[in-house]
Amino acid sequence: MEQHFILRLKDGLKKVINLTESTLESIDSERVQLVHNNKKYPGIIIRLPCIIDTHKTLDKKQYYKVCDVSTLIVIYPNYDYDFERERRILEISGLSAPLKYVKMRRFKKNVTGKIHLINEIEQKVNELLEKDKRAKKVEIEGDVQEKVDDDILDIVAEIESNLEPSKINIKNLETANVHFDTPEIIELKKEIEQQENLVKNALNPILQQRFKVKLEALQKKLEDLCNEN
Repeated sequence: MEQHFILRLKDGLKKVINLTESTLESIDSERVQLVHNNKKYPGIIIRLPCIIDTHKTLDKKQYYKVCDVSTLIVIYPNYDYDFERERRILEISGLSAPLKYVKMRRFKKNVTGKIHLINEIEQKVNELLEKDKRAKKVEIEGDVQEKVDDDILDIVAEIESNLEPSKINIKNLETANVHFDTPEIIELKKEIEQQENLVKNALNPILQQRFKVKLEALQKKLEDLCNEN
């Protein structure tokens, strides 16, 4: 498989260097050097913000994609350059004019200011999970004098009002001297009993409210069947 990159020679080096008689040596993932006539020219590796396709053609009519190019290598005449500054300038732009400073204009900025907060939160969560695993008993305690936002109080009051016991009760229906012996009613009673257990055992108020709504619907359905009989 072919690997392509773009080679750029700075400050008139292309008039001095014959690339067919030169070798390119890699130093690390960010630096290279070009050797020509036993003289070494420093270079840097730039990761382009945009990928470029390279193509080949045999008849100048049909073109075949060969490789994706995402690397730019810049060769300098000497070591007197600030290579880190050069890298920062080149990495934010593409090759064509519309892509100048594209990394600053179009790409989303990395959120670096809150990284330490994220690490602290993850550490605290892991510590709490470890304590929860080692705990033999868990108790939830609340401070009565804690100041709570008014909006939260309104939401809690609304949830509690919605969790009032339903006015429809199966026992009241059973005391009406009506005998429900159809298979549909028997199956419906079983579903209501299961739903009552879910409401009773639910610890989350929101889940309990959902189970309550379904229970009321089942009880209403049972009441309608009783009236029909």
